[in-house]
Amino acid sequence: MNVFVLTFFICIIYLLFDLIKKNKKLKDEPPTPKLALPLIGHLYLLGDRPNRSFLELSKRYGGIFKIWMGEYPTVVLTDPDHVNEVWCKQFLNFTNRPHFNSLDQFSSGFRNLSFSDYPLWSELRKLVSSSFTKSKVKGISNLLETQTNYLINTMNNYSINNKPFNPKKYIHKLTLNVVCMIAFSKEIKNDEDVNEGDMARLTKPKEMILKHLGSSNFCDFVPLVRPLFYLKNKRFDQTLKQVREYIKEIYDDHLLNLDLNSPPKDIMDLLIMSTNDSKEDIIIQTCIDFLIAGSDTVGVTIEWFLVYISNNPIIQEKCFNELFNAFSNSNNTDNNNNNSTITTAIGFGDEYSSKTPFLNACIKEVLRIKPVTSLGLPRIANDDTFVNGYRIPKGTQIIENIYGLSNSDQLIDDPTTFNPYRWLEYQKLKSFQNDLKQQQQQQQQQQQQQQQLQLQQEQQEQEQQKINLEFNNNNNNNNNNNNNNSNNKHKYYNDLDKISIPFSTGRRGCVGVQLGEAELYIVCANLVYNFKIESWDGKKINELEDFGIIIHPSSHNLKITKRNNK
Repeated sequence: MNVFVLTFFICIIYLLFDLIKKNKKLKDEPPTPKLALPLIGHLYLLGDRPNRSFLELSKRYGGIFKIWMGEYPTVVLTDPDHVNEVWCKQFLNFTNRPHFNSLDQFSSGFRNLSFSDYPLWSELRKLVSSSFTKSKVKGISNLLETQTNYLINTMNNYSINNKPFNPKKYIHKLTLNVVCMIAFSKEIKNDEDVNEGDMARLTKPKEMILKHLGSSNFCDFVPLVRPLFYLKNKRFDQTLKQVREYIKEIYDDHLLNLDLNSPPKDIMDLLIMSTNDSKEDIIIQTCIDFLIAGSDTVGVTIEWFLVYISNNPIIQEKCFNELFNAFSNSNNTDNNNNNSTITTAIGFGDEYSSKTPFLNACIKEVLRIKPVTSLGLPRIANDDTFVNGYRIPKGTQIIENIYGLSNSDQLIDDPTTFNPYRWLEYQKLKSFQNDLKQQQQQQQQQQQQQQQLQLQQEQQEQEQQKINLEFNNNNNNNNNNNNNNSNNKHKYYNDLDKISIPFSTGRRGCVGVQLGEAELYIVCANLVYNFKIESWDGKKINELEDFGIIIHPSSHNLKITKRNNK
């Protein structure tokens, strides 16, 4: 009996000290919500959609605030300057990830590209980044065209048979195939059903892994209760084992057929040849990174694109008309083939995307309103430092609130409305501003070289000042939102390139940005060009995201109608 009483009192004392520790105000610390509870800290404030909770907290406590996520002090950044300070200027102090148990399990001891610490990460990044240059991405255009054509053929069958189309598995088959071909030259056959073979072998484990990593695992933040999650963690290990066994089979096949005298044909070859086959586990874990993250981020973004153009038919038709006018008369487009894609005429690059500014704006707006990695991947402070005058102690977890940056009414006008036109206006203003800067530079050169034109240049400068004043007035008018006072606006208000960073920023940002942009452009262009896309029941599709490490739309069916583009 005395043992139970002693244990009880020890627990009470521990909880009391934990309560005091978490609620003690430290000098120069960022603003903090009231009442951090013992053990859980501020986790009770986050709810089932932490991305939205962090957004609301940022409105209350500012662009940098501190919370306790269980036993981990955490600083959340929802300000472009603060993100740039941590992710870019102080990169070397914030290179590493927190060593949570679930991340340890997934990365086999932090031995992959996503979650490894700096020395290993730097080595892996240098190796794989060469596979994702713009020239390399252009070189795989045939792969993107082929996979897009497969998707269009499938959708055409649904259109002919007038059946409801659930896009998720088919889109993810496309993006999975692209990643598999680049990573280890393996393709899921076109005639293979999405519920069979490699798709069945990979899809469910992949979904379970993402769900586990994105579910804010309680035992990650409160290690004391980890034994209570033994069965859950064991199931996670078993799921990871299935994926590792799949990649291990591919790895063994690569070793057997590797030609050291030829250039590497894929990322796995590159890693094997660069490490002399001395880091099998790291190679396998890095390929799992590409398999899971590389396919799902793009696939889910395409899902969101379909949701928003279905809910906004006028915008969808404007996209189609732009594509039709730009490319329907191309000599390379086979408009007599109802199953053909337009990628034989449209590739990826400035020479193509420059013809479709409105489609580009729609894709950017999807990435803004639903950045699929809404909270990015966390970092940790390697040493004590200061950010914006606030002290950040060593070991503090840092979260990049990507969703909050692009969805805060303090940073953007009417953030919850899907409005591609905002990007067109922004580009016009940005282009105008660049022209003004060029004019100023030219005038300065003329001042230095042509003293005899001094009077004329003074007149030009006066005119320039008038233009600048008009520009600033126009910009302020665009920034005003109803009754809000423009003097209270953030300095980056409506500066879309600053606040919309769906691929993160800095040296540890997404390595596959070029590939992701190419996939998004080619797939979205083809789908709009070939089909009219609506919700199956005629009602608006739910735009509220399901939270995870990747935020995705709830399951829905689409009505697909083949367009006649002859």
